[in-house]
Amino acid sequence: MDVDDSLRTFPMPGREKQERPYACCPRDGEPLISTLEFSGAEFVCVVCGQTYGYLAPTAKPATPEREARHGELKERYDAERAERQIREGRA
Repeated sequence: MDVDDSLRTFPMPGREKQERPYACCPRDGEPLISTLEFSGAEFVCVVCGQTYGYLAPTAKPATPEREARHGELKERYDAERAERQIREGRA
């Protein structure tokens, strides 16, 4: 299970599935990527490079546009992370 998957709400018997808000960057409003790559930070903003702890992000409602943007940023983050790991000899 991806870390991002754990942030979504799972359906429970007798309850409607509820969408959880997206964690967004307080600086630029972009969806954040959850990660444990950086010490002391659970989220990173791929756009501005800032890292945030668990309670720092701004919550914004889930929308199709925000979900698509999160997917784009996640792909970008994964590619950049792979490059960092190769450069640092961890891949």
